[in-house]
Amino acid sequence: MKQLNKALCNFITTFQLEHPTKGICFEANIYFFAGLLTIQACSEIHIVNINGKGLDVLYILSTTIGIKDFPTMFVIGDFEVSFSEQHGLKLNGISPKWGSFTLVVQPTGKNCKVPTYKELNAKANN
Repeated sequence: MKQLNKALCNFITTFQLEHPTKGICFEANIYFFAGLLTIQACSEIHIVNINGKGLDVLYILSTTIGIKDFPTMFVIGDFEVSFSEQHGLKLNGISPKWGSFTLVVQPTGKNCKVPTYKELNAKANN
């Protein structure tokens, strides 16, 4: 899979997150900061490149974040993106609901669970 964003490419390469046949799906700790709000959660993360549109997209697959209307899809090109080995992938942006925010993704594994891969494959084949 060919990502367009350099920081995202460095993140994927450094943490060896791309599987040759399964793509990029991994477990991570996520941190969301917006004003006085701080959310910490564990989630599986799926990263795809939509070639025809030239988009890199990060999906937070957990539905148990606990915040109503929490964003689970991030188009990488819409955010200021940085990467460090110590902190992981960091997206800075502005949202109508949250104002200025930061999302940090720190991998805790290199793969998703088998049921997640099966669900992603089923969606891709429909």
